[in-house]
Amino acid sequence: MFSLQPRTMAKRLLMLSGWRRKGRFCLALLMPLLAWSCASEKSQIKALQPAMAKAAYFPAGPDDVSFIDPIARGKKILFFGENPHGVPEINDAVLRLSLHLRKEVGYSVLGYEFPYSGRAILEDQSLGGDAQMPEAIDTKWRLGQDNLPAWLDLVRYNRSAPEDKRLPCTVLDIDAILGCQQLTVLYFQYLASRSSSSEARAEMAKTIPRLVGLKDRKALHAWLGDLERGFRAAWDTFSPADQKEIDYTFELERPSIDDQCLSALGHAFKDQKLRGKCMRKNIERAVARAENSGGSLICYVGAAHALFTPRVHQGGDARYMRQEYPGQVASILVEKVSETHHMTSLVRVYGDFGRTAMEEAALACMGHRDRVFVDLRDEVWKGVKHRPKRFFPKEGPSFDGVLFIK
Repeated sequence: MFSLQPRTMAKRLLMLSGWRRKGRFCLALLMPLLAWSCASEKSQIKALQPAMAKAAYFPAGPDDVSFIDPIARGKKILFFGENPHGVPEINDAVLRLSLHLRKEVGYSVLGYEFPYSGRAILEDQSLGGDAQMPEAIDTKWRLGQDNLPAWLDLVRYNRSAPEDKRLPCTVLDIDAILGCQQLTVLYFQYLASRSSSSEARAEMAKTIPRLVGLKDRKALHAWLGDLERGFRAAWDTFSPADQKEIDYTFELERPSIDDQCLSALGHAFKDQKLRGKCMRKNIERAVARAENSGGSLICYVGAAHALFTPRVHQGGDARYMRQEYPGQVASILVEKVSETHHMTSLVRVYGDFGRTAMEEAALACMGHRDRVFVDLRDEVWKGVKHRPKRFFPKEGPSFDGVLFIK
């Protein structure tokens, strides 16, 4: 059962009442409820403001990011959860924070919620290479040189930094084998190009493009099986490192097919375990890579993946990693509160519509400022009687803190 804000509850009751069919009578009956809900929410906002002011840090500007240091130091993994997706101001804030963590705190790898088949291109672009995504690839999956200026500072830094001080970016997500088939084709072409045999490369080049246009689950698995047999036939022409990556890619593509095909049929919540299992494997691989370079991992993901609490149908990768590495995982929500929250990632998780009392209180505290960081672990919250359940469920805070941005 979702816990709704009073205003949201009133709106839902209006919809359920069928007021459009029944006319003004039902609306007149529900108007007092709407008035009560608005007054109740205003009261809650006012009650939250003193605690928020005490738990808040007001950055002097976008470059003032030192508030992250006490949370990030000594951790193996730090999650940044964005809400909603695709907001330039959030992207910019996370990348500024990530570069600060590289330079000042010792974080050495940035993992991004991006389809697995974008791995080679994203890693090359982040380090200043010139790998380009084909124009045919959907713009929602384009990154790096295509999303300037948000990633430009990262690329510039990596081009000028010594190799052992760079911040490479890698991918964390399952593959988007239905949503972006050209990207999957491109990645398998990259893997095939690693073969030392021109005959093997030519043979695999016949099979790989057959993916484009396939939608049926059975047909996708058949294509993948044919392709794997082609790689196995040329197995000795690949290096041991390439063999390991090829093995892992095929291991990942099978659940990617199942996840996307089942989700397309409306089973998204039921089968999120498939995606979660794959994402956690990718996170573990990124952790190992960070450790090999003597640092820690930044995970830049959607808000649901950064949650510490188990109240959702999907995500919760931060919670899982905190169980695996007790005391070594932190999580920060980065939220654009001036955006409409209808159908953003946290709305899908919690079922709320519009800004909550917590977000309204954050806006009130900000005043003329454009951002505020709120520490959800501050002792002051224990004295707040009606803490928002979205941020303070019974299991503990959903995140270590929230960076609210106007």
